[in-house]
Amino acid sequence: MRTVVLGLAACIPLSVLALTLAAAEKPAAWWKLDAGSAREAPSPWSADGKVGGALAFSGGACVKVPEIGTFDALTIALWVRPEALDQALSVLLACEGWDRSMVHFQFARDGRAEFSVNGSDPVDAYSTAAPGKNLGAWRHVAAAYDSRAKKVRFYVNGKLDREFGYASAIPAKLSALRLGAWDKEPRLFTGKLDDVRLYSRALDAAALAKVAAGEELKDGLEAWWRMGEKEGTRVADASGKGRDGVLVGAGGAGATAESLSGAEDEIHGRFAFVPGVAGKAMRLDGGTTVVHKAAKAPKMNPEGFSMEAWVALASPPRGPCVLVQQEQARRGYVFGVSGQGRLSLQFALGQEWKEGVSLNRLPLRKWAHVAATYSPDNGINVYINGRHEGNLVLLGPVWFAEDADLVIGRSLDGLLDDLVIHNAELGPKEVLKHYEAGKSAADPALAP
Repeated sequence: MRTVVLGLAACIPLSVLALTLAAAEKPAAWWKLDAGSAREAPSPWSADGKVGGALAFSGGACVKVPEIGTFDALTIALWVRPEALDQALSVLLACEGWDRSMVHFQFARDGRAEFSVNGSDPVDAYSTAAPGKNLGAWRHVAAAYDSRAKKVRFYVNGKLDREFGYASAIPAKLSALRLGAWDKEPRLFTGKLDDVRLYSRALDAAALAKVAAGEELKDGLEAWWRMGEKEGTRVADASGKGRDGVLVGAGGAGATAESLSGAEDEIHGRFAFVPGVAGKAMRLDGGTTVVHKAAKAPKMNPEGFSMEAWVALASPPRGPCVLVQQEQARRGYVFGVSGQGRLSLQFALGQEWKEGVSLNRLPLRKWAHVAATYSPDNGINVYINGRHEGNLVLLGPVWFAEDADLVIGRSLDGLLDDLVIHNAELGPKEVLKHYEAGKSAADPALAP
């Protein structure tokens, strides 16, 4: 038996309850994921920008841009209005992948701007101010990088915030990139972007004050996305260099009901309901689909709880996949599948994040029953298809994040069915009974 090294305890499991639940197993919440309502998604194009229009990012939407080039100096400047900081990192602009010289510009969870060049020493530099914490407010944020001078300057609203020095610095490469997301991990930005510009020189305070004011500044301009479109997926480049972006993942919206309360939770992105283990299941696309429940999610029982799920992976994970997540400011939990395809449970324990993974990987294109249980006496136990996969004894209380919104299915390419949270610890026999009750010889409804 492998010991699971983890730390996030409150996870939302998906389990087929095609049997009568005993009193000790009475669920606190149950998403059958059998059906839901689809509706037309609101347009991501907004007239409510800082300099004209703006583009709203939510539920996995991003703008994909082809490769631009490699530069000794680089300035990224944009207007941003964040609406949430619900992830460890929220991407403003990031190269696809993370090879040498590639660039990331994003908000850390504490709201500071982070500028990264893979290969410079250190890789990551941070602003002093935290413009990302000003939720619902516009801020102009810029990073001006100069590899020859070995420094990067951060500017907020056209004024110098911080100058950061490197021990060594290398040219910055703008390979194929994305606005609002990264291809390796979600790092999804939620909010609006306007007037995004890239320059092949390190702009000074005077120049950035003009950029923040919306003035044209052509010298060294490599790309300029004004975000002034009113419809469609083309994001036009106003620099004259033809570097148009393509908006992806903005379509689709709907709702699905939590079965016990009847409350409807929002579905964002592309999704469908297909034959599942019990009735229907939700098909998620691994990029845009996410189920979102506003704060006041089911309260977790610190004396014991359990989570179950049926999941069928359509493809090998490219990074962590969320089955259910409720976390904020070093509190909460994430229950999901690791980038290696193993069942993963992460907990916040005394402000320290721990992670545990199963010994075995989840099968591809086959239904798997996954479960996690917790009690102070027995710690955390994880199961796949009724088989015990690991145990971790925890010392200290689990720190829940009850005021955080709950997220289901982020970055999962595959099917989910019957999501249940129990406010009691299920034993191995009960977990096995749920697996035996739900298992089927039928293959999941995944297209070849």
